[in-house]
Amino acid sequence: MPHQDYVGSDGQVWPSVTQLTRLLPQGWLWAWYKHSVEKDGWAGWCANKKKSEDGMALGTQVHSEIEGLIKGEQEACNEAQALYDHVEPCIEEWVEIEPHLICNEHKFAGTADAIVEQSNSSGLWVLDWKTSFSKDDAHPIQLAAYAMAWNESREDKIDKGLIVRVDKKDDLCNVKVDEYLDLHKYFPIVIALRAIWGYTEHEGVFAKPVKIAKAKKAGV
Repeated sequence: MPHQDYVGSDGQVWPSVTQLTRLLPQGWLWAWYKHSVEKDGWAGWCANKKKSEDGMALGTQVHSEIEGLIKGEQEACNEAQALYDHVEPCIEEWVEIEPHLICNEHKFAGTADAIVEQSNSSGLWVLDWKTSFSKDDAHPIQLAAYAMAWNESREDKIDKGLIVRVDKKDDLCNVKVDEYLDLHKYFPIVIALRAIWGYTEHEGVFAKPVKIAKAKKAGV
């Protein structure tokens, strides 16, 4: 789903969960760009940028097609079909698909991919689909942010999450499922990232001071 700014109850733009997790260090990304630039110069940078954009486009397509599969509406690409086929037998109920979640206390918003009940586990889980090869430190933090927003206005609290991922470079479309328990342990990190975002955007207590011009005396 393309990013859209969320305007909160205070009339200000609130960050998305993705904008918060992007504040985390991404050393691997810069190492990848650095290697390509050292090898091919500007052409290497452009090639990486295109790969990144193509990857994001595929991710958007996969998310949309999985939603269609859940609703029984359409066929899907190999990656989307593999993800869905791997997870669907384990799901007791698709509680909500792509719920838009708002955390009023800490002023951020985001759209989770799904809230589910698993057949072999009690309680709700927040689920996110990924077209990536490896785990990422940002994954549990992303899930925790969705859980925070969900828990603020729902009685059935969430403290568990699933990252379901397939490598977009894998022709066999092997699926990996990463479980994250005790998401509340990551809540302080989400709150800290929200404060950092406020600082970078000069928001609230971090707002730049306004210079007030001295009024000219009459007749001067």
